[in-house]
Amino acid sequence: MDAIARAIAIHRPGEVVPNRAPRPAPPGLDGAPPCEKSTLLARIDGDEKLLAQVAGIFIREAPGMIDALRAGVVSKDCGAIELAAHKMKGTLQTIAAEATSRDALRLEGMARDGDLAGAEEVLMRIERDMERLTRLMETWERGESPG
Repeated sequence: MDAIARAIAIHRPGEVVPNRAPRPAPPGLDGAPPCEKSTLLARIDGDEKLLAQVAGIFIREAPGMIDALRAGVVSKDCGAIELAAHKMKGTLQTIAAEATSRDALRLEGMARDGDLAGAEEVLMRIERDMERLTRLMETWERGESPG
């Protein structure tokens, strides 16, 4: 269980945070928000204070997740990529960041299969999306409402 899922579990004892494969993206969602705030709020019973805490945890953990994934891709270390992508995928599913979660799942599968062709392109999308997610989470941590 990652730190975000633990934070939700602490504040919502007995709550089960979904751990499921992400759904396929509907076509044409390039301009979609990086995270579904309504879905995340539903998971935490609309608790805006907990949303701010979750956002803060994400902001602190995101750079390390990206660094671990990038290091694995640069060194072509399939084991490191699979582990980092798996952890990232779980965090992204917890916060309802479906599109980025799908890319992490894609990298995880590529690493598991030992076929890293195209891994750099997927990593670039993840890095871009994680930057967008971090900016969004910064607004939520401050109690602002975008997303």
